[in-house]
Amino acid sequence: MNLITARSSTSKDARAGLPFLGSSSYGKPHLTFGQQVNHLREKGMIIDDEAWAISYLSQIGYYRLSAYWHPFKVRSPADQVDGEKLKEGTRFEHILALYEYDRSLRQLILEGVEIIEVSLRVEVSYRLGQKDRFAYNRPDLLSTRFCKPDVNGVSDFARWHETYQVKLSRPNEDFTKHIIEKYGQPLPIWASVELWEFNQLTFFLSGLRHDDASAIAARYGIPCHKMFLSWVKAIKGLRNHAAHHGRIWNRNMTAQPVLPDAGVIPDLDFIIRDEKRIRQARACCPLLLMDLMIRRIDSSSTWPSRLRAHVRGFPRETGMSIEQMGFAPGWP
Repeated sequence: MNLITARSSTSKDARAGLPFLGSSSYGKPHLTFGQQVNHLREKGMIIDDEAWAISYLSQIGYYRLSAYWHPFKVRSPADQVDGEKLKEGTRFEHILALYEYDRSLRQLILEGVEIIEVSLRVEVSYRLGQKDRFAYNRPDLLSTRFCKPDVNGVSDFARWHETYQVKLSRPNEDFTKHIIEKYGQPLPIWASVELWEFNQLTFFLSGLRHDDASAIAARYGIPCHKMFLSWVKAIKGLRNHAAHHGRIWNRNMTAQPVLPDAGVIPDLDFIIRDEKRIRQARACCPLLLMDLMIRRIDSSSTWPSRLRAHVRGFPRETGMSIEQMGFAPGWP
């Protein structure tokens, strides 16, 4: 059950926060919006209304939209490299339809993540709060691995606590300021957890003891705590793309979750049985994990049905399909 993580390929200067001073081979000129339209037509894109296309290029940007016409590029049969020409019949409205579909999907994702994130905060604060109001400050109530110093003498617990202290030093919520002014610090865990960002919450979940993590995993119908943590990380990765307005449709996700054996959770079987693991890498996988968790959190939630409606509403007139998102044909 190995998780796939991304490794940075940025330069040493960039990692140090310094400007990149090396030479660049990039030689493409700046183009006006009108020139961008002409350039797209030269590639083979059909643009009937130039003013209409310019209005969207000026709102969204050529480079952002280019991610949505990339799948329309003609591939050379010799070396399978994407060329500059687009497939015959590619229309600007097809590109815009994919962009708008993806934008609506990002909004749906963020709404679903809110349901899950709030629920996770409740589960963590309720379970640990029974042991100690200030359990998040007690290494003895967390996993040994999380609290063990590394070769540099710093533990994950210390790293997490440092980010929390930074957040605590500038609370944005009035109710948090009120509690601090009235009772001082530390805050009880049920108040403290409301300050945690999703990344901090995910990091803290990885530091729970086996019994606590397993109990929370069971709340969502997830077989084991390691699988549970991998699901949350996969959802966090999807959420980060959505929150930063990144492309979701046809993207390969970095964090790929641990999945059960076929038959354990039938809704995931078409992903599990994909030997090439393409479906596991695409957006459909974390979307279905969200779907499963939300149905356990609130059986009356309309989010699962709206996810299905959104997938069914994929703009097939573009010539693309939901399979590029990882969904099986005809899903659900």
